[in-house]
Amino acid sequence: MNGLIYHFISGQSLFSGLLLLTLAALVVIIKPKWFITSLILTILAAILIWLSSTPMNFWVEVLWCILGLAFLITGARQSRVKSGRKLTIATTIIFIIYSITLAGLELSWHFCPAAPTGNFKQVFIIGDSVSAGVNNDREPWPDILGRQQNLKIKNLAIAGAVAETAMKQAKEVPPGPALILLEIGGNDMLGGTPPDKFAKDLDTLLGKLQAQEKQLVMMELPLDFMHRSFGLIQRRLALKYSVYLIPKRYFAKIITTPGATIDTIHLSPAGHQNMATMIGEIITPMTQTAD
Repeated sequence: MNGLIYHFISGQSLFSGLLLLTLAALVVIIKPKWFITSLILTILAAILIWLSSTPMNFWVEVLWCILGLAFLITGARQSRVKSGRKLTIATTIIFIIYSITLAGLELSWHFCPAAPTGNFKQVFIIGDSVSAGVNNDREPWPDILGRQQNLKIKNLAIAGAVAETAMKQAKEVPPGPALILLEIGGNDMLGGTPPDKFAKDLDTLLGKLQAQEKQLVMMELPLDFMHRSFGLIQRRLALKYSVYLIPKRYFAKIITTPGATIDTIHLSPAGHQNMATMIGEIITPMTQTAD
């Protein structure tokens, strides 16, 4: 079950859906009379893509839907009147090429970009209870990371923090070179913060933290189909402020690992250990161990 949840909140079901779309297209072209089979495959593909919660521009999605309808309409007509085969093939090819292009663009967000080399001696964590810990966690993941990697880490995370209140944490970051890791936005997403307010608050937060001597790293939020806009906001602002964005599949992998959480969100001791290991592998090229 955890594997299935991971498949959706990591966004990987987009690619499963694309495979079904491709199969549906082949059925329409090779076996026109099997249109119902193609229709069923297309519906299943649409469900998988929808549940992947892939952040997409509204108009990009609209065009995708229009091309999909053209593919289905021409396929249905061909199966009934045995004509229009060239048009069916043309709309099918255009639809699949567009779909593959979108999947290719999305795939780039599923892998960590090359880590910028750095020599930062100080690391600050801005976040919520995932980083601060709950129930008096003796050693949340930032503490484990500091101990294991011999890094000087200041954990500023506060349980219940949202992008707006994280400004209080940002004010505690002193001037000078530092690596700042942001694990924020989960409470905004689950707590009902409107997307436009989250965008404004995160923009303000990143703008405050951005400086010539700072390297910002942000964890992308695992998403459900109700909150895709939050992912789009994170990606847009990460590009705006040159933030190193850790793909959501990494966070999703942590919280869907059996025994890694106490309530499906907050980390158990094992989850904190897994998070520390994952973050450590990513930021090592950017940091310098403490003396």
